Amino acid sequence: MSVLPPHVYAIADSAYRLMMQSILSGHSNSASSITSTAALRGAIVPSSNHSILISGESGAGKTESTKIVLRYLTTVGSPSGAIETEKGSVMDKVLQSNPILEAFGNARTLRNDNSSRFGKFIELSFNKRGHLIGGIIRTYLLEKVRLPSQQRGERNFHIFYQLFAGASLEQRDKWKLSSIEQYEYLLQGGIYKLQSIDDKYEYNQLIHALTILNFKASDKTWS
Repeated sequence: MSVLPPHVYAIADSAYRLMMQSILSGHSNSASSITSTAALRGAIVPSSNHSILISGESGAGKTESTKIVLRYLTTVGSPSGAIETEKGSVMDKVLQSNPILEAFGNARTLRNDNSSRFGKFIELSFNKRGHLIGGIIRTYLLEKVRLPSQQRGERNFHIFYQLFAGASLEQRDKWKLSSIEQYEYLLQGGIYKLQSIDDKYEYNQLIHALTILNFKASDKTWS
């Protein structure tokens, strides 16, 4: 019998099913949770706590794999069983963390237009019925060196380009944003527009995410 390579959906499904199996069988009295860090590997042993490790070289698909795992686990953990996310729900809030983290922590590199320049630890908590009841995200090792300098062909963090593409004229005037071509810290890589990323759309997604996660108006205006 040949051993198949790890599959992102199968790993997420196995973690959830074994978590529920251990809860229903009374295998563990500890709080039921599934934790995910950013190569899906290793056998999952029966326990109410499971970890999914997502790693790999730049451009391997860590960011997208994490999104798939989160989407799957929040969907199967939805109390209503609905695939569509209810606005403002725990499921929605967990998923809405992605636009914020990517805006302030992802950038274009020579290998990947949407490369995470930081690590993250995501903990999802489920009740005894397998319903998602909360989540915690911890970030670490942000590549701050990208702020003052970028290699040729790379960009700074997405948020800067999103501001120029998506902010209203009133906002740009308030934040004293003129033309992007005037900012050396954003142009050292010689590129600021990407075919694979719509900065205006991503900016609107960011503002929506900040609203869903109850950021204050003063925090969203960066005044």
